[in-house]
Amino acid sequence: MGARQIFLLRHGEVAGAPALYGRTDVQLSDKGFAQLKQQCSTLPTATKIVCSPLRRCSVFAQQLAAEYGLKAQVNAGFQEIDFGLYDGKPYDSLSAEDWQKLELFWHDPLANTLPQAEPLHDMYQRVSNAWRTLLTNQDSGVTLVVTHGGVIRLLIAHILNFDWRNPALYSQFRIGYGSQTLVTLADYKDAQPMIEYVGKPVEHLTEGMSK
Repeated sequence: MGARQIFLLRHGEVAGAPALYGRTDVQLSDKGFAQLKQQCSTLPTATKIVCSPLRRCSVFAQQLAAEYGLKAQVNAGFQEIDFGLYDGKPYDSLSAEDWQKLELFWHDPLANTLPQAEPLHDMYQRVSNAWRTLLTNQDSGVTLVVTHGGVIRLLIAHILNFDWRNPALYSQFRIGYGSQTLVTLADYKDAQPMIEYVGKPVEHLTEGMSK
């Protein structure tokens, strides 16, 4: 029996000053776009492309889909968490008090929701719902989901039934820019998703590749 392949692709490097980018709709840098192009050159041709609505995911996904004669399906369930007042705020502009709040958040995001931010529990529920919807569509072939690091962490926890509240999932688990994670699903009743690998990085960039 064959297996459905679902590649979870984190967006590439973003443009702009280093910051905590969640719902802030920052674009990819030229390098970030090249990272995604290079990573996708190593993948089998997608038969379905799904993406977050944020531009660092959707612009590339829509362009790739057009190359394949497809239409990218935008799903808000796969967008990044909203970091509230700290979303998109350059790190260099943060005060000592701001850093203290962020440290608490990173070490226990469930118990330390940032001001005006999306609670982690709410994010987990929407990401899990988006994943279940994706699996209910009996698509054969190769699905590419262009999304965010936080989303991929929660998907891994959901698939493996891990404790998504564990702070180590956010502070000690790296999902790099442009990395790919492969999930397969066999084509028999009650098959469970299998995680083949996590966070495979971009190995190199092709000379002259740009946005």
